[in-house]
Amino acid sequence: MPSSDIPILVFGDRSPYVVETAQKIGLGEESINGDPMSTDIDAIVSPANTVGEMSGGYDLVIRNRLGLGVEKQVMASLEENKIYLGQARTFDTGHPQIKKLIVVPTVVGAMRGGNTSVGTLQTLTPSMDVIELGAYNLMMDAYRHGVKKVGTVLLGGGVGGARKDEALRAMLKGYGKAYDEIYDLIFD
Repeated sequence: MPSSDIPILVFGDRSPYVVETAQKIGLGEESINGDPMSTDIDAIVSPANTVGEMSGGYDLVIRNRLGLGVEKQVMASLEENKIYLGQARTFDTGHPQIKKLIVVPTVVGAMRGGNTSVGTLQTLTPSMDVIELGAYNLMMDAYRHGVKKVGTVLLGGGVGGARKDEALRAMLKGYGKAYDEIYDLIFD
């Protein structure tokens, strides 16, 4: 159920340059040098792939924190009901602090042999339209699910290989569109 508040976006990254740039351009309300899960959030964004494999990059950090069961839940859901690049889907995690996982695939994934520990992901560098749409949809999904504070890393800039400055600008565009739309829903 949507809340009467616009979700707060917490942006984090290992690269101080990426975090500083996000702050300068106004991406999100809060930022952190490092893992956004190390701060007080109730949802985290998985910059996953279209099959939900979480064996590398930031998804592996999420899987290690929230447990292998989260990856299994995501993969089963995405196998049953496909998700496309830039879309978002929210899952309950069962974790006491980080209650929701918002999956936003920015790369195409393909499993081979069913072994999720090997990291058999096939990637395509995402377009800036996919990253913009992903940022928009993660905010809209957070709002629809009553998330107060959602953490994310740079979409498409890790395994996806997108240029970090371009990906940040694309995220800002999607974030801004969602913010304006949610504001209108609440106050109009």
